[in-house]
Amino acid sequence: MGLPVIAGINGSPESVAAAEWAAVEAVRRKSPLRLLFADEGLGAGAPDTSPPPEALTPLEHSRNALRATRERIAARHPGLDVTAEERSAEPRQALEEASENAGLTVLGSNGLGVFTGFMVGSVALSVLAHAPGPVVLVREGWEEDPGERPVVLGLDLEEPCDDLIAFAFTSAAERGVPLRVVHAWRLPLSYGYDPGIMEPGTGPELERDRFRELASALRPWRHAYPAVEVSEQVWAGRAGSCLAEAAQDASLVAVGRHTPRLAVGTRIGPVAHALLHHAPCPVAVVPHD
Repeated sequence: MGLPVIAGINGSPESVAAAEWAAVEAVRRKSPLRLLFADEGLGAGAPDTSPPPEALTPLEHSRNALRATRERIAARHPGLDVTAEERSAEPRQALEEASENAGLTVLGSNGLGVFTGFMVGSVALSVLAHAPGPVVLVREGWEEDPGERPVVLGLDLEEPCDDLIAFAFTSAAERGVPLRVVHAWRLPLSYGYDPGIMEPGTGPELERDRFRELASALRPWRHAYPAVEVSEQVWAGRAGSCLAEAAQDASLVAVGRHTPRLAVGTRIGPVAHALLHHAPCPVAVVPHD
């Protein structure tokens, strides 16, 4: 059995939706599912009886949601090892610590906002920025499609991180869906802002070079995952915009994040940031050096 999948629960509909997604992912991975609720106001134990709904405090509501979600998931996935844990701690700290011993951490968002993107809270941003392992953000209302929506991998050829590539290939293999690898490129700075100064044919040649580099980077992974159907795409433009477009019909989109030298701030990188604003599907952020 693999490392657990952790889902953060706070009683909100979006966190419950994320837990449901995490349960399906845990079944795919043959891993236990751990539902985690953290709040500094938690006491030593749960109340013996539940007050009527109208008398529930926010804390009691969250605790009840944790137990109800665990029971519902256990009934829906009878073979899944699912546990619920309450921790008296600040939520972002508890989730970041728990992620150190997890195969995957799953969090919810408030769905799509005014700018057609994830509305990400401070806790989720902190975990995305500092968790030592992959984190997936699932928006409220997202439903798994039984069809063959591909997994999309955003790959930077300057830093083709093995952990990120392995995560994407494994995710596609577990789902039995194709993997679409997208590399976005822009003209070298030496050309300035005027592509007209290039020699004729330079642009297409640079693109062909990128395709060759992409094929070379993926060759060993194709051999390692022969059952995964892989398509390679090289797009001209900003990586965030290209990946957001590619994610429109995806089941999951995965990108990398540099491990911060200092554990401060909530920077997740411009590409991940763009996806959180514009991707309709779950977004996986995989840290790397």
